[in-house]
Amino acid sequence: MNEVTPRWQQHGCVPTGRRTCDTQQAGSLRSQREARSFRLLAAAAVVLVAVAGPVRAEAPKKKPAPTPATAAVRKAVEQLAKTPELATGTFGFYLATAAKPEVPLVAKNHRQSFIPASTLKTLTTGVALQVLGADFRFETPLWHDPNTGDVLISGTGDPSLARGGRDELFHTWTEALREKGVREVRGRVIAVEDAWETQEIPGGWTWLDIGNYYAPPLSPLTFHDNEFRLYFDLAGEAGQRAPLTDAEPWPGGLRIVDELRVGAAGTGDDAYVFGGPGAAVYHVRGTLAPDAGKEYIRAALPDSALFCAQEFTQWLNAREVPVHGPATTTRRLRLAGTPWVRNARTE
Repeated sequence: MNEVTPRWQQHGCVPTGRRTCDTQQAGSLRSQREARSFRLLAAAAVVLVAVAGPVRAEAPKKKPAPTPATAAVRKAVEQLAKTPELATGTFGFYLATAAKPEVPLVAKNHRQSFIPASTLKTLTTGVALQVLGADFRFETPLWHDPNTGDVLISGTGDPSLARGGRDELFHTWTEALREKGVREVRGRVIAVEDAWETQEIPGGWTWLDIGNYYAPPLSPLTFHDNEFRLYFDLAGEAGQRAPLTDAEPWPGGLRIVDELRVGAAGTGDDAYVFGGPGAAVYHVRGTLAPDAGKEYIRAALPDSALFCAQEFTQWLNAREVPVHGPATTTRRLRLAGTPWVRNARTE
């Protein structure tokens, strides 16, 4: 099999202001380096609202002398605790220095257990910086198999592929195919999802979240931030149906059941999308107020890898590079009982 773009790069995992950069091979991770990574993260000065379980009583530690900055933070935390929104809830706050992470500068309910939610991003970002390095860039190889005529898009976990638009990416891929003499795709465009296991969502996610842009299924071939927009006509009275007018981009084969209502003034965005990974039908429920500042909601792509293959197929067909077969993914081929094995490199 011929690799069309053996050194093709896309965005990296750490924002640097550059769209492309020289790629690097990720070597094997040594246990010593991993240990340093987690020690670094444990020492990071972060606000952490999660305690994983019961904590043993510890001897009181000497608190550092307050400063105007920490006093201001403490005052803000106490004011937040008294807000009506938290009258029936609770929150935790912890602030410390990297030099003495065990000595809190400001703390509130930090011994209680919470669901970490998006605060966990501070840990994953720190691990990525320490283990991969700030200069690491993902590779998304594009292959052409001369035996089957298939074009293969090999997902490697790049979280920002086609972020901000597909045109530059697809143009690069198309030109690379033409440079290799590919004038038509006799097979299909296949998204390869073999970089990790098939679980797409954690077991603890709630049905209310799944289907929305902030809880998309995970795939080695993330595309367009794994999300799309649904637009509605909000001209009706509060409580009336809000007709779906468009989707951008519209995932191929996905049916949208619109049950959204126009919301009362001042109620904002209370709309939710319901549908799991690989779903063929999404339901939209809730309300969206005309004064919410937008006429759309953001939904999760049910299958980002398939969507990428479909979009690239349409792109090629529109540019006189005809694709003979329908777009698919390696996971879908296996579920259908179609054996798929990447062929050896051919001359």
